[in-house]
Amino acid sequence: YNRLCIKPRDWIDECDSNEGGERAYFRNGKGGCDSFWICPEDHTGADYYSSYRDCFNACI
Repeated sequence: YNRLCIKPRDWIDECDSNEGGERAYFRNGKGGCDSFWICPEDHTGADYYSSYRDCFNACI
């Protein structure tokens, strides 16, 4: 099945960024807005990607 690229709910700070029609989210407490996306894994936690497109390509 297709895994969605999502933000981890417990780390979130939103910045004014929008890539490919999707909102980017950012890790709290990292200083500035370094974007990341996660691709959830059932058994291994999550893979992290710096752009929505990279995440999308890996998840689908």
